[in-house]
Amino acid sequence: MPSSKINFKNSKFVLSEFSNFKVSNITEIENNLILILGNTIANEINIQSYLTKLRTTIKGRTYLLIGIELINTGFKKEIKSIINEYNCDENKKLTISPINWLGINFKCGKIKIIFNNKLSRIEEMYVFDKSTTININNKKMWFNKGDYLLLSITNKPNLFSFSEIIKKSGWTIVKKRNIDNQHMFLLKK
Repeated sequence: MPSSKINFKNSKFVLSEFSNFKVSNITEIENNLILILGNTIANEINIQSYLTKLRTTIKGRTYLLIGIELINTGFKKEIKSIINEYNCDENKKLTISPINWLGINFKCGKIKIIFNNKLSRIEEMYVFDKSTTININNKKMWFNKGDYLLLSITNKPNLFSFSEIIKKSGWTIVKKRNIDNQHMFLLKK
């Protein structure tokens, strides 16, 4: 594997958090070190597309450090543990507020959290227990018993599929590290 020594002497840095990160902020900088930590990359709908766009848009020598939780899809106990992490009061508050804001009485259904094996992701949804009508901007929406609103997704790739995503998006893995399925990948353009 190539040396992982990085020299960013006389480089310009732009600080940004994931929610307001714009590739346009760094396109003219010749040396980039981009950190995407705390599993935030897993919230992207299409990780490969995001990484490809990032790589093709930026100029110069660029390194990307990604922190992501990867799973072993064959271990049901591990998946159950991850789902249980979403069953906390803080997460319920985050999902109940938008539902109430839309005018849906929380008593009309329940939050359901599943692991979608086919798409390798956690899906959180609100499932209606009874028929419900809501008004949004003077338009009515009808929901039948069993209908659901997809509230959030978190991708949970395994090591092989995430490595393939990196390769297909054109990045090169310089170094990787794993501590209890918390993976760090140092990539270069």
